[in-house]
Amino acid sequence: MDAIPLFSEKMKLAQKAATAIRWEDFKKIMKDDKENLLKWLDLFGNNAIHVATRSNNPQLLKELIEVLPKEGRWQAMCKENREGNTILHEVVFCENVQMADVVFDLEEELQPQSPEVKRSLLEHENRRGEAPLFMAAMHGKLKMLKHMAKHIAKHNMGDIRKYLHRSYKCSALHASVIEQHFDVAIWLVRMDKELAMEKDEKESTCLQLLSKMPQRGILESSSLAIPSWVVWLRICPLLLACRQLVIGCFEGAHGGEVCYDGKVVTTFGLRNENKSEVPKVVAEVVVM
Repeated sequence: MDAIPLFSEKMKLAQKAATAIRWEDFKKIMKDDKENLLKWLDLFGNNAIHVATRSNNPQLLKELIEVLPKEGRWQAMCKENREGNTILHEVVFCENVQMADVVFDLEEELQPQSPEVKRSLLEHENRRGEAPLFMAAMHGKLKMLKHMAKHIAKHNMGDIRKYLHRSYKCSALHASVIEQHFDVAIWLVRMDKELAMEKDEKESTCLQLLSKMPQRGILESSSLAIPSWVVWLRICPLLLACRQLVIGCFEGAHGGEVCYDGKVVTTFGLRNENKSEVPKVVAEVVVM
């Protein structure tokens, strides 16, 4: 007995077109095959609209959504892949922020107005509990993160902090520090300094996570047969980013001095109520 193919021949052609970055061919195939527009196009459960976000082409994305009957477009935009990601989660990875604008504009037009069902795609969490803003921070997509945050502020969509937590004990700041996206971490701290004082499930603040990273990076690099000047070219940008993050976490807080080994390192406000000593690596980063 022959096995039933998972994908039709037309779907295979669409897969090949997307893989080869032939987006006009992809669009034509899917427009001619409307009944498969929302069916799985790959083993990750992505449909043609999810895949179209990879094109970085706002017009193509808009055209594909508008192929669907108007009454079915909102449900299509809310449709999840196997990870629970909607179209807006996938847009996070786009370089062109206008991709998000296409989604926002269509959402404003199509979103049900009933209070019982009205919920923005920005609030939609995937299976890991991640909203699009959290994903943008975790993956270092600062440009898209800022753009989405601006949309939230412009449309009075509530406290931005609710979009920046995967759980009560995991903030976007923790995630960006763990992934070493320090440009994102610095921006988050400057936007909301209270994030710097939040603790994760292991009761660590972002600075406690940060204090372990430069030292580990130097040790890993120096264990290889790499000239010292190459090591420092790699490490210095990281240390400078760490320094800015430390400054962001401490500035604007209660007055005080950050000390290490009995010496005044800098004059940030120390927010630790117990006046505990600053971790060695963090202190060294601040001094440089």
